[in-house]
Amino acid sequence: MRYDSIHKSAFFLMATVFILFLLPGKAMADGLSERRAWVGLELFPTFLAADSHIAEKKEADDRLHLLLVYRDRKNLSEEMAARLSRIKTIRNIPVRVSTAMIDDLENVPGGTPAGIFLVERMGNKLGTAIRFGKERQVIVFSPFQGDVERGVSAGMVVSDAILPYVNIEAMRLSGLHIKSFFLGIAEQYGE
Repeated sequence: MRYDSIHKSAFFLMATVFILFLLPGKAMADGLSERRAWVGLELFPTFLAADSHIAEKKEADDRLHLLLVYRDRKNLSEEMAARLSRIKTIRNIPVRVSTAMIDDLENVPGGTPAGIFLVERMGNKLGTAIRFGKERQVIVFSPFQGDVERGVSAGMVVSDAILPYVNIEAMRLSGLHIKSFFLGIAEQYGE
């Protein structure tokens, strides 16, 4: 009996590895990227709450505008916006959530958002989001590995735990001020 169960386990393991190798690399990468995006979405409001000047970023109707930016995946951005809309307030300030394509970032109705969340990898359009964040002094959050090192102001590190990740230089250049307790728990790039 024991011998058979070991063989069945070994067969299952080999079959799983074989199937993984048959899957196209892009499909696997897209699945991992989407999972990172969903995890990052949960961390995004925490970053905004740590912004010392968040109350100054209210719109005329006294709400914070949270903007989810996509390149190609509009449906995913709308699903994520629905999830983020469950959060009614950040630091007792009501929120409004919307989506925009990266190419339309400069023309988003309602003025400057309080924070931007990148729903998917932006590729060669990442610089557009980084520039927008610096010019408008808003947190740009990307859950994708390598984006903080490329100049995005905030993200996450996945190791034994999921930790906030901040680009100190990008924060400084954007004029962003994050509460010290938050910086104390965050991984920092560019110290």
